[in-house]
Amino acid sequence: MAEIIDLGKRKKEEREQRAARERMKRMETVLKMFQCTRCSMKCMKCGSQLDTSSPSKTSIPYRLCGNCTTEYEEFMQRLQGGGNPEYYWYNQQWMDVWKAWMHYQDALGRYEISEEFRRLLEEIRNL
Repeated sequence: MAEIIDLGKRKKEEREQRAARERMKRMETVLKMFQCTRCSMKCMKCGSQLDTSSPSKTSIPYRLCGNCTTEYEEFMQRLQGGGNPEYYWYNQQWMDVWKAWMHYQDALGRYEISEEFRRLLEEIRNL
């Protein structure tokens, strides 16, 4: 005779499997946030590998490679009405890209300190 399947038990196992997949998804989100997005070994703007053997001597609040540092400095000078006019390719759209990138960095920072993100970190610690 065929084996009787306990539907209640099977449903419970399926719920537990779904919960385990959800926990894994949360962990992957956190790991990506800290390992990829905020990697201390790459430029925050372009993603190129940074030379971590010598500490940065700039007061820039971002980890940037040499090229992005130069662009950031030009961007800041242009915000104050300066900048090199010979660099015609640094136009309004270029300024908009830098502004959007800085807003994105600010949003990431706010997310990292949000109550919900902190709660997620605590849940992962308790797994």
